[in-house]
Amino acid sequence: MKKKAGLNKDLCLDRADDTVDMPASTKKHEAYMLARRQAMEDQRSKTEDKARADYDRLVKQTRLTQRVKCSPALQNNSQVLKQKRHDSLAKAKHNMRELEKGYENIKAGIEFNVANRPLLVEQVSNAFIHNLNSIKELQRYVTILREAGMNPDNHLTDEQRELLVSAEYYDRLNAATAYFPSQKTVGGPQM
Repeated sequence: MKKKAGLNKDLCLDRADDTVDMPASTKKHEAYMLARRQAMEDQRSKTEDKARADYDRLVKQTRLTQRVKCSPALQNNSQVLKQKRHDSLAKAKHNMRELEKGYENIKAGIEFNVANRPLLVEQVSNAFIHNLNSIKELQRYVTILREAGMNPDNHLTDEQRELLVSAEYYDRLNAATAYFPSQKTVGGPQM
């Protein structure tokens, strides 16, 4: 019998190699497998989400790169800026020249007005004002006679001739005592 028991024992050992050990409880095994499957699913979904996020970022980065490359702000515009600066300077110089010309005209007008203005004592004198108005009227009359082709000396009285002589005297006096004497001053130094 002992021999039979040994055979049985050998048969059992061969059989033990072929069988899978069953866990102590099927519920534990199912819980373990469920947790393992859940972990694998979570890992796969994280990997997919990361890959999707990387792809979306790559697409956005590519679009942004193309947009930036096409952006006029990043193009080399140094030549355009140099040209605009040159044009601006030329325009400013032109405007400055025009302003200087206007200033010179105003200054010449002021000089003329100051030089031809009677002295303060003469301005106050009513007799001088009356005399000045008579001179201006007589000068207009002489101009009209000359434009008509007539000789003014034939149509003037002695008093009017004296008035014209005094007008020439006042003109010479104004030119000599002017604040801003011109190049054509009578008897004055030439500049």
